[in-house]
Amino acid sequence: FFAPTMSGPWLGFAVSKPPGRNSLYVKDVAEGGPADKAGLRTGDEIITIDGRDVLDPMAFKNMFKTWKVGNTIELEVETTASDGSTNRVTRHLTVGEKARPIVNDRPPLRTTADIEAILKDNNKLEKCTDFIWSITDDDLSGLVTKSEFATHMSNWLSDNLHKPVTKYDMEQAFDVADGDRSGFLRRSEFTPVVRAALESFLKKHSPPDKPNHGHDSGTGGVTPASTPLGSGGNTHAHSKHSEAKPEKKSFCQKLCPCKKSKK
Repeated sequence: FFAPTMSGPWLGFAVSKPPGRNSLYVKDVAEGGPADKAGLRTGDEIITIDGRDVLDPMAFKNMFKTWKVGNTIELEVETTASDGSTNRVTRHLTVGEKARPIVNDRPPLRTTADIEAILKDNNKLEKCTDFIWSITDDDLSGLVTKSEFATHMSNWLSDNLHKPVTKYDMEQAFDVADGDRSGFLRRSEFTPVVRAALESFLKKHSPPDKPNHGHDSGTGGVTPASTPLGSGGNTHAHSKHSEAKPEKKSFCQKLCPCKKSKK
């Protein structure tokens, strides 16, 4: 899988919404980006954009989709000076252009062993996160909604991989990282949601622990690491079925009086 190579409008900052506040705050200002050049700083409170109130991330995201590269937008912000005083100022930001990153070296994700390897290696996890972010933040707004995450994760995975995993499972994974309950995630918050999603995949593809009636299969009740995802751990289903027949016959012999009398 490869991320699209197209470019798009770029502001060079993200936003966050503190609980209980009807305003947005500037976050993650990219050094040398459009926001940095306009004088925006992390922590600035956005009052209006182009004279309009922007009370939540969805409103900001919808406005972002209307801007083109080269447009100039006017932001009224409240900023805090070094002496602690606050000032309301106007910033003029020229929308820049940014190429969507290409992620070519994503770790393989086909078996339970692949998932376990990614979860144990932070570098592999970050590469997976980079890839998933590149296809989920399709408008380059720097914000991803719960619905976008669930949809793109499902589209990214093969049918047999995500089949046991529901949209609700993905939304639960999203909520793990959405600590402020804004309904949006920035890239800096995205790694925990990918980890939670992969852990959900692993759990869904692992069979529940069941007593083996004294027969040790050697797997400890866990799907073998090489079992392809989506197989549901049914690799040995035929052998289990064949073993069940003599057990049933033995059980009948114990209950049936006629069998006992022949002994």
